Parts: sequence; structure tokens; C-alpha cells
Amino acid sequence: MSDFRLGLIGAGPWGRRCIATISRLPGVVLARVASKNPETASLVGPDCKLSPTWESVAFARDLDGIMIATPGPTHAAITRAAIAGNLPAFVEKPLTQDPSQAMEILDLARRRRGLVMVDHIFLFHSGYEEIKKRLPALGPVRRMISSGGNRGPFRAGTSPLWDYGPHDVSVALDLMGDASVSIQAVREKSETVPAGLGENFKLEMTFGSGARAESRIGNLFPARERRFEFHFSGRALVLDDGPKTLALHPLGPGGQLGPGENLPISPELPLDRAIKAFVAAVRSGEKDLSGLKLGVDVVALLSECERQLGR
Repeated sequence: MSDFRLGLIGAGPWGRRCIATISRLPGVVLARVASKNPETASLVGPDCKLSPTWESVAFARDLDGIMIATPGPTHAAITRAAIAGNLPAFVEKPLTQDPSQAMEILDLARRRRGLVMVDHIFLFHSGYEEIKKRLPALGPVRRMISSGGNRGPFRAGTSPLWDYGPHDVSVALDLMGDASVSIQAVREKSETVPAGLGENFKLEMTFGSGARAESRIGNLFPARERRFEFHFSGRALVLDDGPKTLALHPLGPGGQLGPGENLPISPELPLDRAIKAFVAAVRSGEKDLSGLKLGVDVVALLSECERQLGR
């Protein structure tokens, strides 16, 4: 089988991580990169074609798929162009920051039978995969408690809601989602910093089944934190991405966790798994748009949070 020729649009912090990941994946070649950063040339191989414009990648005819790692507000135009050109696209979260744009992408993908996947990275985490395998034995999730944030990034004009919120909302919808869900958002902390906006939030999702998801997120955490608790009847699973652990705990009154039993999970990085999943989907001719639909739902809920917060 010939190498999978992948294009990348955007070589910021996440795009550079994509470049490093692609370089170690067998059978995948980074063939084109769109980036205005002159340092990008030192990060890619000599056969990779560089361009300052996204159009040179999105409209290329020598690629098997593209990854979009540009800022969220740019995703809609690039993704629509890829679909129109019959080029499978893997879009960094959030899909967009506008619900109407997100729906336009979904409608276009359905009409053109295009493949668009969204990089909700924790859905590709090996610990999360293990959690889903254990669901039949544990029963439905009744409560999710999560926290995720760091000191930064700070972006002028962009809320950290869009940096951190997609992780928690995508996991909650994927694991607990049903047709009826509401969300409430509260700003817990706000700070003016020279580089942009500093805010922490509390998000609460309530599902028609009675399940709840409570998340604290933001860019004013003292250090990086990413932790999920999933409560079942009498037991809980805790996925902590700091030490990279998954543990099964007895669940006591009031949701108190008892001593945990560590469960084995693969050390493979989520981004490696995500890119492999995209390549496999393209090669198989898969047209499953469930991940794209999830991305649309995430955008709708976070946009509702922005409305409540008065943004």
C-alpha cells in the first residue's frame, strides 16, 4: 500500500505537534504544509511543499486528506473548501465558533458525501477507550465531574471557553448524550492580562436521562490539569491525564471515592491514535459523520454558554 499523503494547514503550537506526530507514523507522509512562519521549513522533510496560503493545501489534488490546525474562526471556510474539493478533512476542535457555520459544514458534507472528522482529542485517549469497553458491565454513567485548564493560553478576543470547553462537552455528549440536554455556564474568575482574556468557568450539563456533567475549565489554573470522574452505581472510573492513569474506585455516600485500583491502559498518545483513525477512515472509504455531528452539537452548547455569559 502506498503512503498516505497528508496536508496540514496551520503550524502554530498544535500544528507543530501534528508535524512531530506525523513524522513518526508509518505509512503517513506530510506532503504539504500551509504556514506563514519561516521556522516551519526546519520542522518538515525536504519533500514537503510549503506555502503561506491555506488554499494551496485545501485545493491540492495530490493529497489523500488534510488536517486543519488554524484558529477556530477560520475553520469553516477551509473545511467547506475541502468538502467541495472531495478532500477528507480532520479539523482541530472546535469545529467552528458559530453554530450556523457548523450546520452548514454538516449539511455540505452530507450532500457531497464527504468525510469530516473533528479532533476532540480525549475521545481518542486510550483510557477513554477502556472506559467505553467497561460500560456494559458498569451500567450507565450517572454523573461526570471534570476539570481542565492551565495558566494560559491567553488570546485577544477569544474566550478560553473555546480552548478548554470542547474537551469536557464532547466527552459528556459522547458518553452520556441523548436527545435532551441543557447547559448552564457561570464565570468563576476573571483577570485582565496583557496577552488577552483570563477566565475560569463552571459548566453544568443536565441530560434527559437525569445524568449530570459538571466541569471546571479555564486559563487561570495554577498549572495544567485534566481530570475526569465518571460515576456509576456504586463505582467510579477516574481518568487523570496528568499521571496518565485510569483507576476504578468504589463509590460511597455523597460521591466519595474509595481506594482505587489502577487499570492498564496503552501509553500511545491520543494524537497518534486520532491521526491513525482518520487515515483508516479515509482508506476504508468510510463516510460516518457521527463525529462531525458531535462537533456541531459541541459548538451549539458552547455558543449557548457564551450567550449566558453575555459575550
